Amino acid sequence: MGIKLVFIFLFVSISAVAGEDFVVSKSIVNAYNSCLNLKIDDAKIFLIEDKSINKNNGFRFLIENYIDAISLLIEDDPVFYKVALARKSKRLENLTTCNQESVFYNYVLSDIHLHWALIRLKFGDQIKAVNELRLAAKYNKLNEREFPTFMLNNKNSAIIQAIASSIPPKFSWIGKQLSIEGTIESALSKIDELRVFTRINKQYHFLNAELNLINLFIQINLSGISIEKIDLVKLTEEKEFNSLIVKFYLSVNLLKQGESEIAKRLIEEISYQKNGIEFNYLNYLLAEISMNTKLNDFNYIDIFLSKYKGSSYIKSALRKKAWLAILEGNIKQYNFLMNRILKEGEEHTDDDKQAMLEAESKVIPHPKLISSRLYFDGGEYELSLQQLSLIDFKELSIENKSEFFYRRGRCYQRLNLLKKAQSDFNNSIEIAKLSNPYILAVSCFYQAQIYEYLENKNMATKYYTMVLNSKQHSYKNSLDAKSKAALQRLNITN
Repeated sequence: MGIKLVFIFLFVSISAVAGEDFVVSKSIVNAYNSCLNLKIDDAKIFLIEDKSINKNNGFRFLIENYIDAISLLIEDDPVFYKVALARKSKRLENLTTCNQESVFYNYVLSDIHLHWALIRLKFGDQIKAVNELRLAAKYNKLNEREFPTFMLNNKNSAIIQAIASSIPPKFSWIGKQLSIEGTIESALSKIDELRVFTRINKQYHFLNAELNLINLFIQINLSGISIEKIDLVKLTEEKEFNSLIVKFYLSVNLLKQGESEIAKRLIEEISYQKNGIEFNYLNYLLAEISMNTKLNDFNYIDIFLSKYKGSSYIKSALRKKAWLAILEGNIKQYNFLMNRILKEGEEHTDDDKQAMLEAESKVIPHPKLISSRLYFDGGEYELSLQQLSLIDFKELSIENKSEFFYRRGRCYQRLNLLKKAQSDFNNSIEIAKLSNPYILAVSCFYQAQIYEYLENKNMATKYYTMVLNSKQHSYKNSLDAKSKAALQRLNITN
């Protein structure tokens, strides 16, 4: 799970009337809000204030866990990871001294383990991540059994259910271990019920932004619906989406919608306001924006590589730099950077895996396919098509021909020229069957989305199923998860 995804489930719901050992003081609320705005130093100060008044406040242990989780997920620091693991053990030990009969005791335990499931995934420890998720589900179920009318149980229940429902078929054993039943739709329904509850009850109003964010995350990252259906630009104007962590999530997805300028504005706002944390991934995003609009990274990649402490996104960043070398006609530099990809960074993200495959293949990409891709990602669909029109199709390799049709199909899809898009996706699918599992799967996915939009359930089902049946490729887990959710939405069991 990449950095774009892991923040969304970090922030818990805290009651204004908590009871003994779980006190929602002004300092706790301020610390919580500071975390949401990436002001880690401020959050620590507020926790010190709270400790001077409420010696054994269970919520303080929870906010401390936020601070460690946010720092780890943003900075990706393997040294601090070991330090935070020791802190986690001590934190759980301290929590046992709180009132275990409180409605919040198991609730807080569930949250802490849910945070650590995401952290473990970030650092490539999938087995322990599954165990953390199992514990999160266990404590949430205990709370549901002991306090069945406690509405805030819905939050973790929905998150865990959504994650379990989107697990790709080849990892179905994880869902069985969690013993979680339900669908993406039922998870969204739980969140919607909780959103209504928090809006009616004034003491819970401050939770609306987080719940809206979770709802948005499930829709975009897990449900398989087309991101074009969600008006993210409008959400940037909503007060409930005003915290920096929310703006970060919006900026990432605005990039996927081709809204580069709005995404850049949000990213720059984040970089100006944060404190107590090194958010160097923002340089990676700024490099993407510059490349997608100007075909130039303006040294943002070098800044990212020089400051980033983690191992994710290294291969992907080098690949982007290598693409610029191709556009400049510098094949020697391209080969040098591809060789670095073989040696540096880890394959934790889909983009890193794809970069590794490109480096191992020794095949030099077509420069116009690269520029077309970059312009598309920047929302410049006419420019992307123009780059494709400059290609001599007859000279392309089989693999490049399938990519040509895929990229042109995506442009037509964004321009709402759906018949042309479907024709190109069909061509891409037929050619990719012989050469490129990723292009085959992703072409099937977007073909399925068009058929779903056209309310042709049978054809949508056919192509989503083809995605699930595709051979292994770098993006298989994410595409399979979205296709599985889409089939559930279409009431098809797979």
